[in-house]
Amino acid sequence: MNSLRSPRAHAAHRLALSISLLAALGSSACGKKEEEAERSSRAGEGPGFSVLVLTLDTTRPEALSCFGMSATTTPNLDALAGEGIAFDRAFAPVPITLPAHVSLWTGLYPPRHGLRENGQGVLSPEATTLAELCRDHRYQTGAFVGAVVLDPSFGLAQGFDVYDAPKGGRHAGPPGQEDQEQAAERPAREVVDGALAWLARRDPERPFLLWCHFYDPHTPYEAPADLPSSAVDLLSPTLPPEYVREVRGMDLELGRLLDALRADGTFARTIVVAASDHGESFGEHGERGHGILCHGATLHVPLILRLPESWPGDRRVGARSQAIASLVDVFPTLARVLGWSPGDVDGLDLLGSIPSDRGVYFESISGYLSYGWSPLSGWLDASGKYVHGTEPAFYDWVSDPAEAERLSRSDEELGRYRTGMAGVASRPSLSSAGAVDEDLLEDLRGLGYAALGSDPSKLPGPLDPTGLPAPETMWELHDEAVRALVLAQQGSIAEAEPIFRRVLELNPKNAFVLEQLAICQVQTGRLPDAAETLGRILRETAGDHPRIWFRLGAVLRSQGKLDEAVQALRRADDLAPNRAQYLRELFSALKDAGKEKEANAVGKRLAALTKG
Repeated sequence: MNSLRSPRAHAAHRLALSISLLAALGSSACGKKEEEAERSSRAGEGPGFSVLVLTLDTTRPEALSCFGMSATTTPNLDALAGEGIAFDRAFAPVPITLPAHVSLWTGLYPPRHGLRENGQGVLSPEATTLAELCRDHRYQTGAFVGAVVLDPSFGLAQGFDVYDAPKGGRHAGPPGQEDQEQAAERPAREVVDGALAWLARRDPERPFLLWCHFYDPHTPYEAPADLPSSAVDLLSPTLPPEYVREVRGMDLELGRLLDALRADGTFARTIVVAASDHGESFGEHGERGHGILCHGATLHVPLILRLPESWPGDRRVGARSQAIASLVDVFPTLARVLGWSPGDVDGLDLLGSIPSDRGVYFESISGYLSYGWSPLSGWLDASGKYVHGTEPAFYDWVSDPAEAERLSRSDEELGRYRTGMAGVASRPSLSSAGAVDEDLLEDLRGLGYAALGSDPSKLPGPLDPTGLPAPETMWELHDEAVRALVLAQQGSIAEAEPIFRRVLELNPKNAFVLEQLAICQVQTGRLPDAAETLGRILRETAGDHPRIWFRLGAVLRSQGKLDEAVQALRRADDLAPNRAQYLRELFSALKDAGKEKEANAVGKRLAALTKG
């Protein structure tokens, strides 16, 4: 909605409101006047500084030596922390890459910006990003990202003059050659090479915003062959050595970028933010990976803010902040530093006054979308952490950082946590700007995400009851489903199918397992059973999946149910237009049904698509 798109209008509204309040309150508002004067003075110092944003995918704070690793793993990030402010209590609003990055760039929590899961939708052009503010002020803007999970088609490219990302998928090769498979991710070295080439081409007279995203610490772990092993890799009692090695390699590459900025004198006038999008679980609470649970292993993130050497005010060199911080704070902090209003956002200016009782929102809907588990949402402050779901929990995360003990709290004590969550849900929100290309979703599945591409309009609110299984109780069952999947892929369908059915007895809305069962049924020729299972996914689980409609249409066509097949395939085409595989099946179904005119129209679309 436009109210989120016009920060200057919001600033004017707030200024008029402030003047009215000051007139009414008189001298009792002296403290507020002084605070606003200080903020205005500091804001005016900012314009002209360049900005470098470094996002470290899947990086836990304790992997960085500046956040607690017992030996030096990250000398370059350590140097940034030594020159700036390290936030020891920073959190991601969601343990998933795309929505976490959208929160960083917009200052909005996921229920407000609308992207709640990887591959789920496209950021609305009504959103205001930091890149757009910078470009509006004649900044040069460039982004270099490490994986297709941040592909420009998801909407984060708005505001960037250059947005460089891996292509992924299959792309047309030279004439006479087969289409070529392209990588869905790339190492930090290639990200930095692209950024350095862009910096060399930039206009040195104008400031820039540069974003580099490093995917290296994400599985699978494949550190560069020329990165030597080190005893440091083995020192952490909780982090796998191959993970620590990836973090070391990432730090070396971002150091190469920082050295280049120092060499040409740019670094003295560059603001730097380094932050992880989320952490990683290595068996904590049963989770391996990230995206489902909302514990500290995946929500606690490193966050560093380094002000330029030429900053005219207090740079707070080597400071450690204990304020509660969130990734939604990055956008308003940088906007204020540069002298601009961030508009209607959820985040706070981390260089301003952070209330001691501040709370931050978090959520995860991945288990809900992919496995039919309860969605999780919550609120965290210095006094505790409330996680809402089918089995609500409260933790004293300060004295119990592993969140090993669930504590009992009365409804009255939990009131402020629920009020904070309800406040997020009640604020104006953006709608997704469109569907995601199915080929891109296939790339995301290749990176290990379920990526069903579900409809965000069907998601429950943060406090809505669902009655679905609590994620922490489902890991053993999930491991069984994965075992069955491996058996099915090896051709042992007779062994796999009973396991899928046992899982569904306890977890009947598990879209992932239902789809695997349908595939088994197709492979064994039980097409009516497969059609019923695919229909169950569409009726009983979250979202409206084009891939499932396509599978259903193909099964119905094989059964000779041509009218139903056409209807299903049209729905797949509506949700994922111009996907060649879907159009071919729709074309064939229309021909089989004797609908020549409609088939010819689809055929023309298909010909134009394949020709292009």
